[in-house]
Amino acid sequence: TVDILKKEFDLLAFSAYIWNIEESLKVASVIKKARPEVKIIFGGPEASYDVKTFLEENDFVDFLLSGEGEESILELIKALQSNGDLDIRGLSYREGDQLTINDEIRLVEDLNIIPSPYKFLLDKYKAKGEDPYLSLKKEFKNRIVYYESSRGCPFNCYFCLSSTIKKTRFFNIGRVKDDLLLLIKAGVGQVKFIDRTFNAKKEIFYDLLNFLIEKDNGNINFHFEIVASLLDYEQIDFLSRARKDLFQFEIGVLSTNEETILSVGRKAEFDKISKVVKKLDEGGNIHQHLDLIAGLPYEGYDRFLKSFDDVYELGAEKIQLGFLKLLKGSPIRDLKDKYGYVFTDYPPYEVISNKFITYKEIIKLKEIEETVEIYLTDSRFKKTLSYAIEKVDRASKFFEEFTKYRVQKGYADNPLSL
Repeated sequence: TVDILKKEFDLLAFSAYIWNIEESLKVASVIKKARPEVKIIFGGPEASYDVKTFLEENDFVDFLLSGEGEESILELIKALQSNGDLDIRGLSYREGDQLTINDEIRLVEDLNIIPSPYKFLLDKYKAKGEDPYLSLKKEFKNRIVYYESSRGCPFNCYFCLSSTIKKTRFFNIGRVKDDLLLLIKAGVGQVKFIDRTFNAKKEIFYDLLNFLIEKDNGNINFHFEIVASLLDYEQIDFLSRARKDLFQFEIGVLSTNEETILSVGRKAEFDKISKVVKKLDEGGNIHQHLDLIAGLPYEGYDRFLKSFDDVYELGAEKIQLGFLKLLKGSPIRDLKDKYGYVFTDYPPYEVISNKFITYKEIIKLKEIEETVEIYLTDSRFKKTLSYAIEKVDRASKFFEEFTKYRVQKGYADNPLSL
């Protein structure tokens, strides 16, 4: 806050998500009190839904941009510079005590109008007379970079904000390749694609992964969220060409309970997912993360452990246990009364209980999740875990009992040496 105040900006814009909204509001509030003339803009998912309430509760916010803001923020800045018309799609604003509300969730139809930040950096270094790739290496070497090649999702998961956007849009594949080549040359350690479903279009999936195989420098890793049921054996055979650990796939299983999956707008395809995961595992070169979500409808504590057992049997390198978040604007939040959801009033709006699982059971699953995260993801325990789990028949039984032991001994509260 102090650093921002010292620079005496005329306008400040905050992109608000569940992980930064509280801090962003604190910073904006202090700045507005210190310098009332500063114009404050908010956007992002935490501001885009229930716009009127957001502006009423935060009287230090002057402007609110709903949806994707790359076009609307430019239009707003131009309007402010020229004292022009504020009739801008997706813009809500405050004039004295009056609020003008326009809560349209605006989208950028053509993503290619958005300049590449990596090309921008390259040009900036060139303009300064620096070696652009050497400067990029200083900035990015061994770092994790989050990258998007598309926006939206063809699926309709009720807990995801992408389900409210009915159109999947893609950046030009040539631009994506140029960006990725820059990152490879810069020595980036990992590129995490934030696309909701990276393999939504088969031809793009092929083209980009083939490009990355060809340009592989031997030191980089690419992480993708994919829908396993969209992969066919031809694609899996193609993936066998990749260097070991070049690609890492995150696969959202969610649950193996058919009723649960259907209740959140997905198809029940665990059999198909299982075949794909096993086939990929046979290749031995693709690192796989399988995701489960606790707190979904029709899945109590015991049924969730059954889902965990089903997924464990697939032998993936990592099982991630997540907990349902009832995000603002997500369809699952509209169903909260139907399923008896109790969740936190503050971000990340995480489930506390519902009709199928109690808060005590959620707490137990959180403790089990910590044990799984420590031991199952560490390859040094692979043989020991396999041996121990065989003795109790079920993976969930072992992790449940081991967690109980860790909690009783106080080991869960203190870091332990190897």
